[in-house]
Amino acid sequence: MALIGGLSCNMNVIEVLNNLDVDLFIGLGDVECPQYIRDFYGIVGEMEDVSVLKYLRSSGRYLINMFNISSDFSTEVVISHYPPKGSFTRIIDDNIKIGLKDVSEKILVHKPKLLFHAHSNIQNQGRIYDTIVISIGSLENGYYVEYYPEKFNFIFKRLW
Repeated sequence: MALIGGLSCNMNVIEVLNNLDVDLFIGLGDVECPQYIRDFYGIVGEMEDVSVLKYLRSSGRYLINMFNISSDFSTEVVISHYPPKGSFTRIIDDNIKIGLKDVSEKILVHKPKLLFHAHSNIQNQGRIYDTIVISIGSLENGYYVEYYPEKFNFIFKRLW
C-alpha cells in the first residue's frame, strides 16, 4: 500500500499514482481529489474542501480502523495528518516546527509501534517514546511511502 498526503487535483500526478504497482492508497490529509485515485481510503487535513470529508464518509472510505491501521489509535500502526509535538519529524520547511500535543499524548497512552503523518513537505523518521514516527512528505514534491504490513516495513519513495 502507498501512503500519500498533500496533493492538489493534479491529474497528471493522479494518473501516475493510478499506474503504481500498489494494492491501495491511504491518504493522510490534504488530498483534494480522492475520488480520482483508485482504491483510495483516508483521513482529511486542513486544506481540503468539506466535500472531500463528505465523499470519504458517504463512500465508506474514511479510515478510522481498516487494514490494521487506525486514525483513532486503536491499532499498532496509526495515521495522523499532524505530527506529534516533540518529534524530530515535526520540523518542516525553513526549520519551522509544527506538531500537536494531542497526538503526543495519544502516543503516550496507546503506545503504537508506528505512526505515519503528513503535514510536512519532507520525508523524515524519528521516535517518540517507543513509537517510530514517520513523516511521509508531500506528494506535491513527489514523496510518498510504501508500507508492507505483513513485514511491518516501510520504504520512503519518490515519484520524480
